[in-house]
Amino acid sequence: MLFVIDFNRFLNRLTLYS
Repeated sequence: MLFVIDFNRFLNRLTLYS
């Protein structure tokens, strides 16, 4: 579960910088 949240935040950052 924690891994999913961390991955979600990572994707969020990617979309933000995109």
